[in-house]
Amino acid sequence: MLMISLNASAAIVGTLVVDSVNDAGGDTTHGDGSCANANGDCTLRAAIEEANALSGYQTVEFNLGGSAPYRIALNDELPAITGTVFIDGDSQGGGGSPEIEVDGSALGFNDVGLEVGGDGSTIRGLSVINVPRAGILVTADNCSIVGNWVGLDAAGNAAGNGFGILVEGIGNVIGEMVPGGGGNVVSANQFYGIFIGVGGGSADDNSVQANIIGTDPSRSEKLGNTYQGILVNAGDNVLIGGDRSLGAGNLVVNNGRGGIALINSDSSTVEGNVVGTNANGEDWGNDGPGIEVKRGGNNQIGQTPEDDTGNTVAFNTEEGIRLDSTSGNVVSANLVGGVETPALLPASNGGPGLRLIDANGNTIGGGNDGDGNLFWTETVEINGGNNDLWDNDVMLCGEPAIRIDGLGNRVGAGFGARGNTVKQCLGAAVAVVGIESKGNAIRFNVFEDNGGPGIDLGEDGADTNDPDDADAGPNGRQNAPEVTGIDYDYANDQVSVDYRVDSSAANSAYPLEVDLYVADPNNPEEGLVWIGNDTYLEADAQSTVTTTANYPGDHIEGHLVLTATNADQSTSEFSRAVRYGGIFEDRFEQ
Repeated sequence: MLMISLNASAAIVGTLVVDSVNDAGGDTTHGDGSCANANGDCTLRAAIEEANALSGYQTVEFNLGGSAPYRIALNDELPAITGTVFIDGDSQGGGGSPEIEVDGSALGFNDVGLEVGGDGSTIRGLSVINVPRAGILVTADNCSIVGNWVGLDAAGNAAGNGFGILVEGIGNVIGEMVPGGGGNVVSANQFYGIFIGVGGGSADDNSVQANIIGTDPSRSEKLGNTYQGILVNAGDNVLIGGDRSLGAGNLVVNNGRGGIALINSDSSTVEGNVVGTNANGEDWGNDGPGIEVKRGGNNQIGQTPEDDTGNTVAFNTEEGIRLDSTSGNVVSANLVGGVETPALLPASNGGPGLRLIDANGNTIGGGNDGDGNLFWTETVEINGGNNDLWDNDVMLCGEPAIRIDGLGNRVGAGFGARGNTVKQCLGAAVAVVGIESKGNAIRFNVFEDNGGPGIDLGEDGADTNDPDDADAGPNGRQNAPEVTGIDYDYANDQVSVDYRVDSSAANSAYPLEVDLYVADPNNPEEGLVWIGNDTYLEADAQSTVTTTANYPGDHIEGHLVLTATNADQSTSEFSRAVRYGGIFEDRFEQ
């Protein structure tokens, strides 16, 4: 792992052994290889001072008498680590639980517990508690902070710092996958659990893996941090989580302002994390969005395979995932609003499963197997333009399932693109709102057993076509096709459809792409299976034409519905449902 490779690359020059919990008196003679204070004891303070004075890679180990826990009560802020130093709390023993507490109760408001200012340093196996500013501050590069409890004492009780872990350097490792566990427990702190990027610079290339944030090591108590569990501010190419099957994902629960947030971050990855619930599927939601991306862009939120590197986002009080004023992000292979225990159970967030706010050019889902997200009991809201929604499942949700307010969004649109499945939601499958919302293409999707129209322009129920299509509104209220005749060829599983679109060339951009669907038998206002497409030319405008499509053999009777998408990519609502061989005035089977 990274910590091992870093430390293995530097030959250990010397080892200093702390044998006293007393914080009185520092190193008497710097650079002599001994960390003795005036009493002949080696304190943590003296060991850091001596390590800083020596050249090369220094290790600080512990050999304290008596019984655990061993509390080092700081009288003053410790000196910053300036050399390459490995402080190894595990050297005292403890079997994976810290036995050594660094207690900053007596420190001043701006003091930190341990300041890591030497590149390539490591802090392992300590409990850091009651520090006013930050338990651990990392200002150096390529350091490792692993296996610590930050905000909890050695018994696992809350003893929070201001910030838990504060990172201002580059290329640091905060928790990692090692046998026996290399993640930190970061809980009960007064501000953020892990904060990357504060201080004005850009804290790039850091990783946060295998940490427990907002609970105790046994995952049995709610011990959230007051603000977000993890916040990245102005750090690029940051990795949060990893392959959950290897233990790289973080558990982020019970925090006060949300779970994970990327602010002004580019090209970062959030994957394999569990945000807002525990292994038992209980409500341990964060008070805010589960995952938030604000400004910046080109970030990856989850990726295939879902079970390993998708995020599980449940029970948070606001959105499951929020993209705000950001572009170029990919949200893929996440489970939002449900938990697997192993049965899939509802676990709704307080807001939509996904909300885009003034967010443009993002991809929700994708074009490969497993790229789609599962929004279980959750809706999706899009405010922005040029976003793609492909291959997602939106199920058992409120209304509408997908709401769009913006320009040029694509919901399963385009040949070769993967449609979305919207099933058993209370209202419309897709609603387009806003008088200026145009160019939203809604094609090749599966809509089944929803409580409203498959497509609702204006979120006001099914529209009636107007003469010449002169009206205005969402997607220009593009008129739907009108079916005038239908014939089914049972021998060849083909259907022949006569239709017209009452849209004058002055009011619709031609040509129109007309899609044919088998209607949902439970709700003939929506399309269940796409069966074909026809191009309706300007020369055909408002005239009746005939098209033929291959019909799935397992749908030998039922209804057809059609949509029209104009050259500006505005899709109509579904047409009136037409039964094979007959036309009825209503939309329902007779």
